[in-house]
Amino acid sequence: MKNCRDYDIYLSFDEAIRDRDIECLPSKGKTDLRVPNSASKNWQKLYDSQSRQLIDESVQFFFANSVRIFQLSEGTRKDIEEFKLWFFSQPKYHKDAIKERIEELGIIRKNFSGVDAENFHFLGVAHLSGGRNTTTRDSEKNIVGLHLDTFDKAPMQKRKTARNRVAINVGSESRYLMFVPYTAKALIEVAERQGGEWVKDAYDDHRVFVRKFFKYVCPDIFRIRIEPGEGYIAPTENMLHDGSTFDAEKDDITLVWLGYLSRLEGGT
Repeated sequence: MKNCRDYDIYLSFDEAIRDRDIECLPSKGKTDLRVPNSASKNWQKLYDSQSRQLIDESVQFFFANSVRIFQLSEGTRKDIEEFKLWFFSQPKYHKDAIKERIEELGIIRKNFSGVDAENFHFLGVAHLSGGRNTTTRDSEKNIVGLHLDTFDKAPMQKRKTARNRVAINVGSESRYLMFVPYTAKALIEVAERQGGEWVKDAYDDHRVFVRKFFKYVCPDIFRIRIEPGEGYIAPTENMLHDGSTFDAEKDDITLVWLGYLSRLEGGT
């Protein structure tokens, strides 16, 4: 692991899954890791002294730099099973109907605070086949790999004001959240220390910056397992990330929202 002093993304967990493993894929040097081999045997479990670099319960939850891994209550998991039965009975995908059904079940309202009409947005259901090293594809179906989301269209310098993402695994197998624990601000600071002219691309095209960051900085990558009925809140506009379903045989199904959301303790 390197550049630990620059980590400014913090993790927290619901108490029921407080001992969930954090794994790391260490950098192999000057190799483009935009699409890391998630099935690699090089993934290493982090133990107490290393994990404390990422987990700090004394840090207050901030939307810009906090990731929360949560487990939904038994009641909400039953609501999700009811939703899935309804979802698979529908003749075609209809986002507004899906949104209405989720609201009727209260899946978000029962478990999160900060749900306001102005900033809250349902992105939809991500329904993909399993066995994917990374899950994100562009409009032409090309693999994207670890990336920064752009729903709020904020420049690198202002990504700390962007909304965070809530993603709930409603499939039948585990998936992974992969990430690099630097905010956009820290990415720039780390890159500037490399002294390369390519850093200015951060202000021109964040996609070019991300590609060159992986090429020249070669950061360690972390992942956390997300079981069915679990999910995460993460600043995906301000943190390099992607999903992975590399060891799943069945379809991956995820509900996704944007908003300034916080975990509501003791959800129903």
